[in-house]
Amino acid sequence: MARKPEVEVLPKAERPAAGQLPNEPYTFEGEFTEKGEEEQVKLLEAPIEKLSKDQINTLENHYGFKRDTAEFVAAVRKDVLDFVVKGATVVNGKIRAIIRALVNGVLATSLIFNPQFVSNAYTVSVPQYDVSQRQVLEQIPNKVAGQMSEAAKRAYAVIYPALKAQLKANNKFFIVADKQTATTFIFNPDGTPFMYDKTLFGAGIGDFMKGDNNVVANRITPAGLFDLGMRDAQRSADEAYMYGDYDFGKVFVLDKAYMGRNGPYSQLVMHSVWLNEKDAKQRLAALDKPGADDSRYSFGCINVKKDLFRDLITNHMSQMDGAKIFIVPENGSNVMDFVNGKATYSPDIIRQRVAPVTEEVKTEKQRAEQRAGAKIYAREEEGQNYYSIQQIKQNPYVTQDEIRGMQYKAYDELRQTEAFKKSQQRIKDAQEESSKRFDAVVEESVRLLKENPQFKNVLGDLSESSI
Repeated sequence: MARKPEVEVLPKAERPAAGQLPNEPYTFEGEFTEKGEEEQVKLLEAPIEKLSKDQINTLENHYGFKRDTAEFVAAVRKDVLDFVVKGATVVNGKIRAIIRALVNGVLATSLIFNPQFVSNAYTVSVPQYDVSQRQVLEQIPNKVAGQMSEAAKRAYAVIYPALKAQLKANNKFFIVADKQTATTFIFNPDGTPFMYDKTLFGAGIGDFMKGDNNVVANRITPAGLFDLGMRDAQRSADEAYMYGDYDFGKVFVLDKAYMGRNGPYSQLVMHSVWLNEKDAKQRLAALDKPGADDSRYSFGCINVKKDLFRDLITNHMSQMDGAKIFIVPENGSNVMDFVNGKATYSPDIIRQRVAPVTEEVKTEKQRAEQRAGAKIYAREEEGQNYYSIQQIKQNPYVTQDEIRGMQYKAYDELRQTEAFKKSQQRIKDAQEESSKRFDAVVEESVRLLKENPQFKNVLGDLSESSI
């Protein structure tokens, strides 16, 4: 019974994507320059001269042309290009080892053919970007930057971009009531300052509602973001009962601040200075005194000067009714808790929260520069997957001959460097090692095939270099 050949046929390795070849044991290292058709033919002359007589005869018999003919050189050139570009397996097995020797000879000069058969190859550089998200912060207007606390500035910078479109579309004010500076800032829908002035806040220190404000400690001006609503004593009996004692019969509330059995309820928050208490004179005096030291008087509402309140309800009611108001917390370090953090979930009152606005930022990645001695890796016998030339920083209308002259000059200068010489030696060592391993595989394969009577007669008529 005939013994089957003990040969394992390996599938062709998948070709990696360009620029992602692994650093395998067999690599060619150095700078590579593309060449046109005429230069390619010249480059083949020396490697062909080194072929043995038997190898030349094998090629002549395979191609049907003599060594000194143009047809012979053209056929060799085609197989060398196919070997480099498409891989060793596309070359006829009878001449594959010879073509491989010619490819090694071309690689030894650190020159690679231009497989597209063009006289000039270009590197097309497509920018690549790192994409990230950046928070959008509104610039603090110079007019008020010196008067606002850091917490108030932070709140304005974060909140206004999130509300900007809504405020402009509805023509509403954005109000920042700053307990730390005892100042209320009113901004136009476009974010520019409309006015700012000293105001009074709740006598109790804190940011969360505590209940009965007959207790002084519970007289809290709640921190957070709310909708401002107007209440008018002339509109209904209920409003007249609740707010008829205030100047002008009008006040502002935190709209829908609570949810009751019968629907939402509001919380009184802003009106002209309340003078029906025994500290009326102190309140009036405090409004004329800058700073926060003398500002805590109210039952929790924001008290403003009477003339200012009159102007707001007379000339700017439509912008005040439905405005957004952010009341800055006592401790500025936790201001973001009241913008979109844990404080917005507190059950004492219904606070609004906003997500900071972000924008996509594209930053062009730094391009790697080509330089002498840079490593280029290629899988053995599969050819190069991509090609490049050194960028020519010259007039875009230079001729092809001038470009080739620049390339030759650059290559000649490169050959004189120690790094290039060392690189060439490493290429040569790698080629020799690769050849030894390849030849060992071929010899073993031939030996196993010859043991099979089916192939013995055929293989006996061929030289090993043709297999």
